[in-house]
Amino acid sequence: MLQTIVRDLAKLERNIEQLKANQQQITSDNSKAIGELKASQEEMKRALAKVSEPSPPRASPPPAPRAPTFRKPERSPPQARYRPRYPREWIYDDYW
Repeated sequence: MLQTIVRDLAKLERNIEQLKANQQQITSDNSKAIGELKASQEEMKRALAKVSEPSPPRASPPPAPRAPTFRKPERSPPQARYRPRYPREWIYDDYW
């Protein structure tokens, strides 16, 4: 029974050491990830600063020639536009 307890304690000690090693690996990985994030943040800041810098004024192109403007003809009132060919009394609706 004492040997079983000794084996179990040795196994428990190995598991604790393995947990410590895993914890150190996780801490190292997190530190690397934090460093990479900070580096990418700095890179983004530089890119944004570059984009938001005012660009030097460009020489404006010469103005385009203006197209001629045409006036629309004035429209006459509707009653003036419609003129029957024959007076109304000359037209027979019941001819046929």
